[in-house]
Amino acid sequence: MTRNYMLVIMTPIRKIIENIVESLLPPKEKIEPLMENNIRLFFTFNIFTIPICLIMGVIQAIGGDLVRGSISILTGLFLILMQHLIKKTGWFTLFFNIFLAFALSLTFYSLVFVDGGFQNPGNIWLVMTPFSVALFGNIKTTVLWTFLPMVGIILQYHLTSTTGIENALHITISRIFAVLFAGILGVIFRYHQTRLTQKMGEHRDQIRNLLRIICHDLSTPINTITMGIEQGETEEKEAYYAIRKKSFENMKKSAGHIVATLEQVKALEASSSGKASLNLAAIDIEEAIKEAAAIFQHKMDEKNIQLILSLPKGSPKVIAEKVSLTNQILGNIFSNAIKFSKEGSHISITGLEDAENLVIYIKDSGIGIPKDILDIIFDPFAKTSRKGTKGESGTGFGMPIVKTCMDEYGGKVEIESEKDHGTTVYLTFKKAKN
Repeated sequence: MTRNYMLVIMTPIRKIIENIVESLLPPKEKIEPLMENNIRLFFTFNIFTIPICLIMGVIQAIGGDLVRGSISILTGLFLILMQHLIKKTGWFTLFFNIFLAFALSLTFYSLVFVDGGFQNPGNIWLVMTPFSVALFGNIKTTVLWTFLPMVGIILQYHLTSTTGIENALHITISRIFAVLFAGILGVIFRYHQTRLTQKMGEHRDQIRNLLRIICHDLSTPINTITMGIEQGETEEKEAYYAIRKKSFENMKKSAGHIVATLEQVKALEASSSGKASLNLAAIDIEEAIKEAAAIFQHKMDEKNIQLILSLPKGSPKVIAEKVSLTNQILGNIFSNAIKFSKEGSHISITGLEDAENLVIYIKDSGIGIPKDILDIIFDPFAKTSRKGTKGESGTGFGMPIVKTCMDEYGGKVEIESEKDHGTTVYLTFKKAKN
């Protein structure tokens, strides 16, 4: 019951704090890479620190301690200024270091000239500075603010009176080593936090990539189903009955293609995350090519493109996974070949084998690929999408999908192309053992 009451009380408080922090954040495009979480933590810390500094400063000043009161009020006002500048510019690292220099200067002044110097318990703040910095800053900042407090401790030893203090030198050396130890812990902590932030960013990219895969690979079968429905609505009754059987067969294949692609996306995601691997098997490559060609037959018919298949007789089976081979690899290559080929042209598929591999050549006579795009064609984050010869659109994600799958098979994909002289895609598969 107590826990439930605490949740009821804390949930709205947490929401209020999150909303305040969100309103203080700079625009995302201004935030330094990997620094968003650090800024959130720093601003959350300041929600409590600024009022405490200001209130405590006023109380100290009213009580007659103007020096300490001024230091507390200055710290609170300086934090407000830093937050404002960070929000305007997004330069968190710069202004965070400026604040640290200001805060350490005030702390050093207070310890040396105001609060009893060498024996003041406040020296613990100097010792803890590196790890405190690691909570908000990066590794370079943590290293910097490991050495500066060490310098401060040495200066304190020379500037303050140590008369009557036994082992003052040993205490100073111990503080220096304590700062160094805190700095090492801070660097280790910040390194792991940075790695975690990077992995979270990579995971978000993987999710976006999966969405692009789904959009890319499902557009063709959905269009096939849509065309079949439209034909049923627009054709004359007699003509409709003549084509009904073929249209329904195409729609059934396309619906199966959608389901298979969704399953494959899940399998690829599991494989990339280490949860599972593709179930590789001996696959009849000619059969897979014919199945993929059937899915794109209506596209080839629209542009009067002829497919010429001339694999060697008795071609061996290859190591692959049937669904990804048909849908992701061959489907994407066929889609591109058709999209960038002119009407009345042809696509040829041939093969060549050696002792261990079977190489499939898929060549079109289309408009080719410009060199600047060819250099980055396998990069999933590069912009490679172009309009086809009849204005067809694409996502530019097809070839990265092909490479991902071929890598999973232990094979490779290579592309040769020259602008206005067509494109040849080489797929190298490992031959299955008999």
